Amino acid sequence: MILSLKLFFKRVHLHGIAHIPKDKPVILASNHPNAFMDAIILGALLDRELHFLVRGDVFQKKWSSWILGKMNQLPVYRREEGMQNVPKNLHTFERSHEILRKGGMILIFSEGLCIQEKRLRKLRKGTARLAFGAEESNDFNLDLHIVPVGLNYTSPNKARTEAMINFAPPIAVSDFQQGYNENKARAINQLTSTIANALRKEVVHIDNNGAEAAAEQLLVINNNEHPGDASSWHSKSKQRFLNDWNTGEKVNALYASSDWPSLQSSLEAYTQNLQQHNISDEAVAGNVPFTTAKAIGLVAGAPLFLVGILLNHLPVWLGKNIADTRVRDIEFYSSVWVTTAAITYFLVFYPAICITALLINYWIGLGLLVLMIPLYFFSIHYLDWWSDWRKQQRYHKAIKKHPVLKEQLAQQRLALLQMFA
Repeated sequence: MILSLKLFFKRVHLHGIAHIPKDKPVILASNHPNAFMDAIILGALLDRELHFLVRGDVFQKKWSSWILGKMNQLPVYRREEGMQNVPKNLHTFERSHEILRKGGMILIFSEGLCIQEKRLRKLRKGTARLAFGAEESNDFNLDLHIVPVGLNYTSPNKARTEAMINFAPPIAVSDFQQGYNENKARAINQLTSTIANALRKEVVHIDNNGAEAAAEQLLVINNNEHPGDASSWHSKSKQRFLNDWNTGEKVNALYASSDWPSLQSSLEAYTQNLQQHNISDEAVAGNVPFTTAKAIGLVAGAPLFLVGILLNHLPVWLGKNIADTRVRDIEFYSSVWVTTAAITYFLVFYPAICITALLINYWIGLGLLVLMIPLYFFSIHYLDWWSDWRKQQRYHKAIKKHPVLKEQLAQQRLALLQMFA
């Protein structure tokens, strides 16, 4: 699955993983913006077996229940899914306690629902109840820790975008033991509040729905103004996230002020100007990373690109087609796309191509077996280079046709940045 993630995401920023205690039971308490992509990305990037608590309605059929169980997933039934199902949670909690007793790690989505937005919703009490229940059943000798995990995506349903994952310092459940012994309900509320406060620092949060569209545009502008290190797919730096987090906080402050209408008007004028001339803010900022080496790669690499696409792209197209036509809830779009493509590719397409080629000619089959996946990675990067070249060409063509446009866009952009400073 890690190969599929490297194809789908242009970059993943993973910060604070050292906060996960080693050789101790751990609950990862996360927000939940992107359906089972959230579990996929954490399961693929962590080097420790991970169990997942997921919504119980996906376990309704015997075959899906069996498959999900094999994937370390445990059902949690909410009241919205029928009160008759809630007692089934007792078995899940018992199983969870057993996993934690053996020093395992469990992921729980503490908001209790999945909504694709840049916002931390109010946490439910299930995380605290699970933690206290596990400790209480072991006389508070587990040394259980909760690690809040912030999951952030630049554009969750678009390929070749970025994900930012932050692990906050661990919260020792034993620190709340005395309060729990005195008043269980109050201790559960206190622990839930502590988790929420920690998560709030690790999640880009836009307070008001009315500010979301403008916030998305301002996030793009700010990141183009402060581009981070693009040298590796897996970054351990938190700077990319902090840029977005600070932008979100500024949006929240401005939305509540009298300056918001002026900012929104200036932003609309700038974005309309970009759209009218079919150019990107990235090009205006001068941050399109198109180098001479990439230009040479576009010319010399064209044959390899075509071979890589022809050999590999069908499963990816199939996954996207299924996501486009079958997915009703936007939160599941990228999850369905990536998992369908990965399953089709690695279980059917790749073996079939290689076996067929081996039967026709051993050396051709062996070559495909070795080169198919690297060729597809090259093809994906080739498309990135092509996109950079197109952005640059459209910008230069527009300012050549309209000489005043360059200065006009620069002034509009600078005014926005000054208002947003």
